[in-house]
Amino acid sequence: MRVEQLPLFPQRGVKGEYATPLVETPELTSDSSLKSAVGEFRKHMKREGFTENTQKAFHSDLRLLMRYLGGSTSVGEVSTKQLQDFLEWLLDGRGVPCSPKSYARRVTTLKRFFAWLTETGVIAGDPAAPIPHQYVRYSNPRMRKKERKLALSPDLLPVLDRYLAQYQPQERLFECTDRNLEYVLDDAGKRAGIDHIAFEMLRWTCAVHDYRAGMDPEDVRQKHGNINVVSACRRSPG
Repeated sequence: MRVEQLPLFPQRGVKGEYATPLVETPELTSDSSLKSAVGEFRKHMKREGFTENTQKAFHSDLRLLMRYLGGSTSVGEVSTKQLQDFLEWLLDGRGVPCSPKSYARRVTTLKRFFAWLTETGVIAGDPAAPIPHQYVRYSNPRMRKKERKLALSPDLLPVLDRYLAQYQPQERLFECTDRNLEYVLDDAGKRAGIDHIAFEMLRWTCAVHDYRAGMDPEDVRQKHGNINVVSACRRSPG
């Protein structure tokens, strides 16, 4: 009696009783159009389990990019300057309001899309990598004193990009409670040999360092958001 070895997996191009046929995914190159790359990226998002809302939002953002650059533009031709011009167009040239939240998400969309093209070898360099992330600002002038602007090392940007790629935050950079963040910081401190540490301790330590380094007292107050911070720094032991 002849025994036939059945395949373990569906065969490409062959309809099976229990599975749909597998279709070859067209291979992208640097000469591929922006439109075809966006289509493949949407499939990638679905395979990777992006939420439905994220898929729709990212795809909508990339459709705006195609509208601005043209869907037939080769992905290998897209430059950092073109992406910067596109973001300026979103703010000032499109004629449609672009909220800080929408703008920040669109920067993330560009970074995720072109990072994927780079990681898969479609393009040699990532034109979106030099574009900085923008933090949300308050539109109400009365609330603008709550903004905190900190100078960060450029070395942090690749780490931030990896964090965004892994956790995909939607509303806030860290989508967890303050208490959870304190636990994370405390664990990091223990690994560094520090028995106990908290964000408030870091805040006050930074304020003291700024004051002792000669920062203007008003700048110290604005940076740290506490009217009593300067007097506290003056009372701190030398």
